[in-house]
Amino acid sequence: MSSVEIGAITHLMMNQFDRPEAPLTVEPVTILGDSAIAGWRQGDMAGRALLRRSADGWAIVLCAGEEVLDPAFLAHNGIGMEAAHGLTDAARSAESGLGAELIARLDAFDGVVMIASGDAHDHGQHGDGHSSAAGH
Repeated sequence: MSSVEIGAITHLMMNQFDRPEAPLTVEPVTILGDSAIAGWRQGDMAGRALLRRSADGWAIVLCAGEEVLDPAFLAHNGIGMEAAHGLTDAARSAESGLGAELIARLDAFDGVVMIASGDAHDHGQHGDGHSSAAGH
């Protein structure tokens, strides 16, 4: 994984979700090909983002919890099964150093929130509406 690519993903997420009153922490970031999984924390919320790279750069596809570490879930969201297995294995490995409490927080994100291009700038912090898709 390139530190430039990790920086681009972190920058994207910070631009969309970081707020002075609710700072965002992005870690770990796992990249395989044109797909990535990024763990995030903001206030009492935490979860994972699935991202894809296109010719225009990285974009956030969705935010969820433990579902993002399920290869079948990733395959359903457009990632080939072999790549999905590789990405989830790499993400689990990257998260292994975070400790059980933080992994449990990442897993506990409730629901799956699709992030449409352009919508994320208006959705405030992760704690505002990310617990269900109804907020979008």
